Amino acid sequence: NHHIHAYLQDMTILKNKIEVLLGEIKNDVKKIASNKSDINAFFKAGVEKTKKVFAGISKYRDEHHHRGMRFFDGDLLKAENARGFLEMLSNPVLDAMLKQEYKPKIIDKFTKEKEGSFEIAQKRWIEIAQKNDKQTTGYLQSVLQVVHPSFYQFLNITPVHEIIAMAEKQSGK
Repeated sequence: NHHIHAYLQDMTILKNKIEVLLGEIKNDVKKIASNKSDINAFFKAGVEKTKKVFAGISKYRDEHHHRGMRFFDGDLLKAENARGFLEMLSNPVLDAMLKQEYKPKIIDKFTKEKEGSFEIAQKRWIEIAQKNDKQTTGYLQSVLQVVHPSFYQFLNITPVHEIIAMAEKQSGK
């Protein structure tokens, strides 16, 4: 359960970092570009595409997770509730209120519910993570490919292949 929550958290952080990167580059490019409205439109489209790429993750995560539930997944919620109820059964006060003849059936029911719901959620999230890995990796590579010329320009970096070509040209003279 923790691993699913951590995965969703990491993917949300990645989405947010890409959006911040696009925003920062937009601000830098606008300082030297004459077509500011085109720049705004381009980077706005980039942020919208980022939201679309990560929509499958975002729908399971509450942006304001400090107030309540962090993630929305019915099977995970069911598993967590069953686990919590099983923990409550170890409380002597609650145990005294239960008819002891029904306790084994209740424990069995909630144990199966906890394990079954978690297995369903785990299988689904493994499949989602595998699909997301391909999509997010490809998307991140595309974003970096688009923004890398801006990085080189603003950081005054000469690409290695250009340095090698210049060195070969000079040594060939």
